[in-house]
This record gives sequence, structure tokens and C-alpha cells, in this order.
Amino acid sequence: MNMPSASGQPPNDPETQLTQHLTTLSSHRWFVLIGCSFFIFECIFLTLYGSDFWFTTDISCWGIPTIVCTLTLSHFLLTWVESPQGCRFFYPIWKGRPPLVYSKWITLNESGITFGTRHIVWAAINSLSLTFFGNLEVRSRSICGPDAPYDDVVLKFPFGPAPPASQALLLRSIKTKVPGVSFNKKLLKHGMHQIRWTQLVQSLGVIFMLFILADVGSSTFSYLQMMKEYYLAQSDARAGNHRQAQTHLASAERLRQHPFPLSWVTTKLLAKGTVAARVEESLSEALWYLGAKNQALEASRKALELHPTGFRLNLRLARMLIEIGRFKEARTQIQQAIENHEGSLLPRLYMLSWLKQDNALTSATRFYHLYLDELDELVFGQEPMWPPGGNRYLHEILYRDDVTFILDRLLHNGSSRHL
Repeated sequence: MNMPSASGQPPNDPETQLTQHLTTLSSHRWFVLIGCSFFIFECIFLTLYGSDFWFTTDISCWGIPTIVCTLTLSHFLLTWVESPQGCRFFYPIWKGRPPLVYSKWITLNESGITFGTRHIVWAAINSLSLTFFGNLEVRSRSICGPDAPYDDVVLKFPFGPAPPASQALLLRSIKTKVPGVSFNKKLLKHGMHQIRWTQLVQSLGVIFMLFILADVGSSTFSYLQMMKEYYLAQSDARAGNHRQAQTHLASAERLRQHPFPLSWVTTKLLAKGTVAARVEESLSEALWYLGAKNQALEASRKALELHPTGFRLNLRLARMLIEIGRFKEARTQIQQAIENHEGSLLPRLYMLSWLKQDNALTSATRFYHLYLDELDELVFGQEPMWPPGGNRYLHEILYRDDVTFILDRLLHNGSSRHL
């Protein structure tokens, strides 16, 4: 049986304990953990996307295990970041405050308040202010004195991550220890009681974010595996290993045509936009070098439908059409590329080099002057420009296929050696 103390409170009352470690809401911890895991997973994805050391392994089923690993790693990383060792490590930047608030909030004891490794004694506190961004500012006149127009901010930490009971305990403790402390209007109006259903909504939010994180992991690893198979199919086809290329192509198509049915991320990735267009373009490239040119044309047109403003898709389709002798359709694609990217020189070079190949020098000269006038209006402007050296210029990126298409026709008057 607990015997009451001299103050009439039982000894296990939290307000009578010498040291009280106040923690954050469980929903806050989960949201921070998921956010950190997203960042770490992105680093892993970029590492795999930018290298080929994993090409001998099928990673299509590694998405969920990788997410579990990133959650575990994130937990230990966040725990270290807010530990005394982490606060000392980041001291040059955050001056003893933790870079992120994860599970620990603040510590109260007989001496004062501790946040990270920053400690403020009770007697130094003169006022508290809740900011627009939800941070609690602890202000003091111990340094500036009574003649300063404003109290100095000696400690600032997020107020929202703590449970309402912990927030109330903090303010009650400050009022008890520092009777003359003042609160700003925003802090006075701040509700101390949990709004009905708030905890349920936050829990549902955590479950939704965990589902999205798992979906992202599974979908992106499946996407990496699929793009790897397309790449290997094209590489083997170029090298003449058509049987091996067909095997890789079949593996890629199986992943593309049979995604996880409940995956929202995969549906969004492959429905439209640049990612979906890139998948169709990769399929087209593999099919072209395997000799399935009609199917390659169909995939290339599909890529253009998914990303209609991608003028390089028009140019690639034009190269394919020229290669099989469908010149009228190719010219339409080049013209569409010019219209889709009016300030670019590259589609215009395609048109001029093609006219040069066909010995249509009069048309080439007329188009050259027309294009130059358009670029003067859209890009170059009236020269000279001020200040000196400020003349405008074209930002052009030419891939090898662009260079060979243009220069083969300008120098050799022949067909391009590559697509």
C-alpha cells in the first residue's frame, strides 16, 4: 500500500518524481520513421538504378524485405540522432538540439527542462510562446535584462509531437515552478484535450502510409527488374544472341503484364507519363534489334501516346520510319517534333539533313531561313545583347543516334547506321 507524502500526493505521482522523461505520440513516431525510411529507400533505389552489380540477381521480390530493412535501419538511426551522442555530433549545427524529434520529447526534473542536451533551469524562464509553426519557445531575461524590448529565446522545440497529457504536464510544471511565467495568446488558446476520433484518424494515416511504403518498395524493385530485362534483351540482340535476348524480353513482358493487382503505384507508373513511355520505348528498342520492326513501331507509337510532348519520341519514331522507307510518315513526325519543341534546333537539323539527302537544296535553303527567323524570335532575340557576352544561345543535347542521323546525311548522303 502506498503511503501518502507530506503534500498529500502518493509517491508514484508523476509530478513528484525527480526526473520525468516525456515521450512523443506513437503516431508521430511512426510518421517520422516512415519518412526516414522513404529517404533511405530512395538512396537504395538510386544506387541500384545507377549501377549494374546486381544484374545477376532477380530482385523483383526483394521490395518488401528491403522496406523492412529500411524501417529497422531508420529506427536505429533516429534513436541515435536524438541520443546525447547524436546531439553532440550535430552540435555545430543544432547547438545541442536533436535534428529530429522521434521518440524522446523533453525531460523534466527538479532543476529544469532538458531538450536533447540543452538544459534550461526553471528560474531562467520568464515566458512561453507557441509559434505559427507549432514550436514552443522558452524565453528568458536572464541575459538581456529587464530593459530589453523582448525576452531572449533560450530554447525552442516542437510542441505538437507530444500527447496532450504531456503538454498539460509541462505547462502545469512550469506554472508551479515559475509562478510569474507568461504565455502568449496562441498558447493560451491551444486545446489541451485530444479531439474525438483524432487518435483513430492518426492510426489510419499510419496504416495508409505503411501500405504506400510497402507498395513503393514492391513496385519499384519490380520496375528495376523489368527495365534490366529490357536492357539485357536489347544488348543481347545487338550482339546477335537472339535466343538469350528473347528470354530476357519474355521475362520483362511477364513483369509488365502481370503486376501485383492491388498495387496503386504500379498502376500509376505504367498508366501514363514519362515512366510509362520509357517502358514502351525500351520494349520498342528490344523488338527493333530482334527484327520485329512492326511490333517495335507499335510500341514506339504507344510511347508517344503516353508522353505526347516528348519530341525525342517523335524523332526516334521518324528514324524508324525512314529506315523502313515510310518517308511521308517520318516527315510528319519530324514536323510534330518541331511544333512540340519550338525553341529547339535538333528537330530542325533532322529536317534540313533529310532535305539535303534528297537533294532538295532549294527547300533546304528556304527552311533554313525560316527556321533561323523562328529561332531569332523564340530564342536569340535582337543582337547584340546587353551586357556584353549576354547573347542568348541554344541548349541542345544530342545523343549518338541524333549525331549519326544528321551527319550521315550531311556528309555521306546515305542512310543512318543506327537508330
